[in-house]
Amino acid sequence: MSTFDQRQILKMIKNLEKGFARQSKIKKEPKEIKRPFNETIFILHISLSESEPLIWRRIAVPDTITFEKLHNIIQVAFGWDNDHLFEFSHNTGVKIGRKDEYYDDIEPARSKKLFEYLYSWRIFNYVYDFGDYWQLKIKVEKKLERDNNEKYPICLDGEMAGPPEDSGGIYGYYLKLETIKNPNDEEFEEINEWLGDDFDPNEFDKIFINKRLSRFKV
Repeated sequence: MSTFDQRQILKMIKNLEKGFARQSKIKKEPKEIKRPFNETIFILHISLSESEPLIWRRIAVPDTITFEKLHNIIQVAFGWDNDHLFEFSHNTGVKIGRKDEYYDDIEPARSKKLFEYLYSWRIFNYVYDFGDYWQLKIKVEKKLERDNNEKYPICLDGEMAGPPEDSGGIYGYYLKLETIKNPNDEEFEEINEWLGDDFDPNEFDKIFINKRLSRFKV
């Protein structure tokens, strides 16, 4: 074999090696995460941080719903109006919410489903309204087999009324409650009118919450 032929063969081998190296660097698309079991019901304990007495709800939701739907369920459970942005997060660094030009490092809540994360998450966080900054802790208490005789989601239990929208966060809310205890306060009439005469911070109306939750078809 001539020196020329040997050089040509060596060149071909090097080109093949480069081709294989380039292919090995190509990132493979992540496989779609499949549910590990038949449809499961998560029992979630959701509590409002820094509330005293604790404002909380216990809800049952299917593992097939999206985080967007879980957000909507929490809005109903706490009596909020879905007027602001939100974010779910976990200590692994995962963030789930609504993507926009300012929040592009976040997983889309509309497509991410609970079963993709909650089989490994025990506790995660939810923030609603980055102004008032309502921060809630969500604990996965149980995983149960779906009861086909039940309709989901369901609010199983809870305590205290949820703070009204735009009440200034947890401290602004408690300041308003202190104001309406004192008729002599100069802001009494304004705050009392804003909250409404029928507002009771100690009220938890499970029947009303479940009536509103019944519109979700899951």
